[in-house]
Amino acid sequence: MEKTFVRVLGSTNWLQTKMNDHSSYTLSDTILIDVCPGVIHHLLEMDVDPLKLKTVCFTHMHADHYMGLAPLLLYFRAATGRYDALTLIGPKKTVKESVLRALHFNTHDAPGDRADVCGMPTIIELDDGEGCSLHPDFEIESHPSDHAVPGVVYRFTHRETGRNVCFTGDTRYVPSFADWFKNTDLLVHEASSGAKPVGPNNEISRHSSVFDAIRVMRESGAKKLMITHINDSLRKDAIEIANAELGDRAFLAEPYKVFEF
Repeated sequence: MEKTFVRVLGSTNWLQTKMNDHSSYTLSDTILIDVCPGVIHHLLEMDVDPLKLKTVCFTHMHADHYMGLAPLLLYFRAATGRYDALTLIGPKKTVKESVLRALHFNTHDAPGDRADVCGMPTIIELDDGEGCSLHPDFEIESHPSDHAVPGVVYRFTHRETGRNVCFTGDTRYVPSFADWFKNTDLLVHEASSGAKPVGPNNEISRHSSVFDAIRVMRESGAKKLMITHINDSLRKDAIEIANAELGDRAFLAEPYKVFEF
């Protein structure tokens, strides 16, 4: 039976640290979920071929979640001469504009690298819970998040084994998550405010705390909880609370580690 796993490239919030990049993951080294700035370096450090990651799923298009798209595109161009092997998936209102911006960053002074010369990546715009069946190994489903910009949460179901993993990206608590994440094998949930309940400014930023992550896990019946998108200074208190409530079913997303589900 094929192993299914999440590889963590980074798991901090918008403030990078010496040992932790913005939140970004591979799914069984075939799909990228969000793209941190150091994506290529991290993959090569872990002996993962970036060219195998031809599908990228963006939870939303804030800079800390898609800033690594430009170097990813550049790597594909340098290694293969093409961009069109890539399939880029994300929220309908923002993903296309963001992809074009990343392409322009790479090609504005290099006419020979333009997409009309090197092939345009496939862009899939997800609208109101749409999914995608193009990936050979995983069925991809989405559901709206509640963040400061258009965003989606994802469920990836492995076709061969039926195992599945869900990613929240950035979002505040949403009651419908209880049904949508139901019985997932692994819930990767943000906890930007750590052990502090979200404050009055959450109406603007729309993030979660570890208490929200625990609540969603319990309401959905998720088997395991990976806590992510949390600054290093907040991690110790957050995981202590999660372990006190959930035991070893809760753990931190640690950079350069692989978690099977």
